Amino acid sequence: MLSTPTLPLPGLAVLTALPFVTPDGSVVTRPGYDAGSQYFYAPPPGFQLRPVPECPTPAQVAAARALILDELLGDFPFADPADRATAIAAVLLPAVRALITGPTPLHVIDAPSPGSGKGLLADCICRVATGRPAAILPAVDDDDEWRKRLTALTSKAPAAVVIDNVTGVLGGAALSAALTAEVWEGRVLGQTTMVRLLVRHLWLATGNNLRVTAELARRTVFSRLEYGGDQPRQCHTTT
Repeated sequence: MLSTPTLPLPGLAVLTALPFVTPDGSVVTRPGYDAGSQYFYAPPPGFQLRPVPECPTPAQVAAARALILDELLGDFPFADPADRATAIAAVLLPAVRALITGPTPLHVIDAPSPGSGKGLLADCICRVATGRPAAILPAVDDDDEWRKRLTALTSKAPAAVVIDNVTGVLGGAALSAALTAEVWEGRVLGQTTMVRLLVRHLWLATGNNLRVTAELARRTVFSRLEYGGDQPRQCHTTT
């Protein structure tokens, strides 16, 4: 393999622990590689998926809706229904990402103060998508450093990425480009080799009263958490 200039290996867009919908509308529930979407489905060890009905009944739809709205998101203090809808979209996006041609927006989770559940919400969303804690991408000020980190992270084909605990204003040419790119080009760290990587992951960011640059604003949707009491950490519970 080391001596072969061009290996006849298939492309890999995303490593996912979540069953997903392919571009032709099929639901992939069997572990392994799907050539049409270039996804590799690798569920966590011991994971047992319930049968997925081709034509779900109203009762099954209601149960699925309650699982997301009540069990997963019911304890989070969303500021209004639109903020909850944005969070629901983030939960569902990894499963249907292969259906979407082109980029998807950055999902920002913000709140007026620490302890309101921003990190917990991001972690819940990522655990649904990946079966494990979120892949964290710290925010930086330098554009070259953004390019290095984005290239390194995208090369791992993650299903979801969290830019965690942003302070100040989030933006930059490299991040803006990554959010609108279908293919990311970057240089491998420590080498002169350039790589072309498919961008198919869910973008998340968290922060208190998080602000974005004007360039990033049109690439961003917000989900705000607001708790009216004196102790925001009491606004949600975990099990």
